[in-house]
Amino acid sequence: MPDRGRAEMAVDIMVIDTQRWRRRLWWAVVLLLVLAWGAELTRVWRITNGNDLAVFLRAAERVVAGEDIYADTAAFQQALEAGTFSLRDDTVVWPYAYPPFIAVMMVPATYLPSALVQALWWAFGLASLLLGSWLTVRAVGVGRDSEGLEPQILALVLLVLYRFEPAVSALRLGQIEPLQFLLMALNLYALQRDGNKWQGIGGAALGLATGLKFFPGALVALLIWRGRWRAAAWAVGVAVVTIVGPALITGFHPADYLRYASLYGIGGAFAAFPLNQSLNGLFSRNLIHNVFTATLKGVHLPTLAAALTLGSSAVIVAASAWLTRPARLFAKDDGEADDSASFALAYGLAVMALLLVSPHSQVYAYVWALIPLLALLSWQAMATDRLGLGGWLGVIAAYLLIGRRIVVILPGVTRFSQSHVLFGALLLWGLLAMALWRDRLADRGVARRSQSGG
Repeated sequence: MPDRGRAEMAVDIMVIDTQRWRRRLWWAVVLLLVLAWGAELTRVWRITNGNDLAVFLRAAERVVAGEDIYADTAAFQQALEAGTFSLRDDTVVWPYAYPPFIAVMMVPATYLPSALVQALWWAFGLASLLLGSWLTVRAVGVGRDSEGLEPQILALVLLVLYRFEPAVSALRLGQIEPLQFLLMALNLYALQRDGNKWQGIGGAALGLATGLKFFPGALVALLIWRGRWRAAAWAVGVAVVTIVGPALITGFHPADYLRYASLYGIGGAFAAFPLNQSLNGLFSRNLIHNVFTATLKGVHLPTLAAALTLGSSAVIVAASAWLTRPARLFAKDDGEADDSASFALAYGLAVMALLLVSPHSQVYAYVWALIPLLALLSWQAMATDRLGLGGWLGVIAAYLLIGRRIVVILPGVTRFSQSHVLFGALLLWGLLAMALWRDRLADRGVARRSQSGG
């Protein structure tokens, strides 16, 4: 017996040593990725121009001066509709085209040196991307009940974010999307936690993201669909405060804003903008005459473009609603968490659907796609019988289409390479749909075996 005890102790020591060395190896991988990141961030900082940040700050200065924050929109709209707009014209004044909350939020920055504001905003955007990615992986369930997984999670986050083009674009321009991504990731993470407090935190985060730009507010429909009433109520309440409150300060005129926003709508004059990677952007560029690119075979079919946009969007929304339906409709008590991985996949599917069907989804808005990407990668990694090798290859392909800049100069191909982010989004949406379908089939199998006593 003593010899056997010593043998078992030796085996335990070997296992501990193996785990220790494996952990050190992962930290070495993290260190290599950090070094690669250092070189990449230096490159991104050098190409940063802060053009969109300048738009926010100009609007904030007008808030302080009591002027109209949308003063530049009329000339911009006129140039687009008259066909005189050109991307090569450096004199174009890009208008503030967002809810008033961003302008009001930026008012304190108007009292600081512009170089300092740009550096702080850039660093904040980077921190938002890192923290939001960490929260997303944790929300799926990775590392929640296990110790020692920090280096693996860090390696996954750093690898996925490395040279991710939507994130590079957002940092370079100084856009608001990294902050929205962080708030949406916090929303997902909080919804995975038990207790009414966390449901309120998650809802408030989504409400703030909606106040910055309206589109994330569509995710309230998912909260209602899954019976997360408290979170939905908080989201709506905070969104109303952050939209109406700043509007009262700036003298917001809804009719004027909606008239200008129609440029970004289905078939609008700005819908064909090359960086618009929604379904509306694809059909508008190829089927409606615009100032950005020649249409497919020179056709002008606005009715067909609108029909294709609405039809495909309806399919995406209907399929997403069916795939994300709760197992027992609204059966869960408010504040009770769903299965971590399953709900994260449902949330990711809703985010991808939102990006696809929104009339205008700029490339930098696809930093939101980090949520479904990381959720699907984590779900795949937590078991070996998920989507198999084909699933891994599909996720990698979707990641490359969304996360890399691809330019193909070939007749008949170039116009479609412009939409590679959209095609990657469609692929990622399809993979998430398959994952949810597989999960639902697996749940049915377990339920049948339970009922049969197997």
